[in-house]
Amino acid sequence: MVKVDGYKSMKADVTKQEVAVTFDPAKTNPQALAKSITDNTSFKASVSGAGGGR
Repeated sequence: MVKVDGYKSMKADVTKQEVAVTFDPAKTNPQALAKSITDNTSFKASVSGAGGGR
């Protein structure tokens, strides 16, 4: 994971091709995390699910 202020952890599900990211919503948001992944890795990230940090 590319370093983003507020990022806490992630859990990948290879079968579903999904990653759940835990973050501090006071410091970042799902769109910023997805953009960081897309911009800095070979993966294309998008936001789905409940949103919000934990």
